[in-house]
Amino acid sequence: MIPYAVPLSDRWNPLPGISEHEMRPIGRGAHIRSWHTHDVLPLWTQWPQESARLGPTFSWWRSLGDPSPDSLHRWCALQSAATAAGRGWWLAIEGPEQRLLGGVSLALLRWPPWRARRVRLGGWLFKDAEGKGWMTAAFTALMEDAWERLGCSEVEWRTPSTHPRTSALNRRLGGYPTTQRIRSSSHTEPLVVWRAPLPFVSRIASHQIST
Repeated sequence: MIPYAVPLSDRWNPLPGISEHEMRPIGRGAHIRSWHTHDVLPLWTQWPQESARLGPTFSWWRSLGDPSPDSLHRWCALQSAATAAGRGWWLAIEGPEQRLLGGVSLALLRWPPWRARRVRLGGWLFKDAEGKGWMTAAFTALMEDAWERLGCSEVEWRTPSTHPRTSALNRRLGGYPTTQRIRSSSHTEPLVVWRAPLPFVSRIASHQIST
């Protein structure tokens, strides 16, 4: 689980918008796409059993409390509108047979002239989708887009230092830990900021997914 970037923040630069009809293949019959109204039912169905696991990491999950289908519909519409307007990319991960697996985000960071142009990634998966390589595949697709479409040369993400699955993801993507630590009220320990250069990391991850 990797914390989402916060929507609608002036810390982010504008991005090319992604329409609700665009789908980005990530392999094995899965793709990432904008949030749709038909995502409301799987979100609402999974909410009670996933809240204890995802709530401590994601403030947006906590902010929705015990949501109704209407509030989840509004949430999906907000993510879709922000993504289409280029205020960030907040995308659903859809697996084979149109099964909702989780979500990912990408934000283009503001950078001083002497820093590499970079993006920050975030993401989450439902419990039964973990351990199958879906987050690696989704991150790899976003990294390729960051290099090819956005002209970025560096990517970063934040993880709790002791979370076993994110530690494995960090290794697969070739990331390196920085000395930067982010304090969060959601965690008893600071979040570690990881970075990786582009485009080499996406090529490495693509090879590992295919093998």
